[in-house]
Amino acid sequence: MNEKQKETAKKILNLFTELANVLRKEDTNEIDYVMRKIIYIIKSLDKSINLKEYNFNEVISEIGKIYKGLFPTHGGLTDFYIWREDFEERKKANEILDKIKEEIWKQLNLIR
Repeated sequence: MNEKQKETAKKILNLFTELANVLRKEDTNEIDYVMRKIIYIIKSLDKSINLKEYNFNEVISEIGKIYKGLFPTHGGLTDFYIWREDFEERKKANEILDKIKEEIWKQLNLIR
């Protein structure tokens, strides 16, 4: 893996870690499957970054497929929104979540 690939993998790892942290705070059973997949992605990326040789494009392709699967027509991250009683708090929390999700898409699409 070259340095550029390593930096990209680290950035994607950090984004998935941020996503996991945001979702954990919501403590809902609705996204257990999503959390398991995100944890799998985090572990896979972490392991891959620390290996001297691995197929970067293969790992990123697998992660992209898994992430895409977290957005089915109904359920998963497609229908997940953070609820707060206060509108401004709710808006801010969902903006943070959306920004992380969008940045993950951006990073994964830049690689292809």
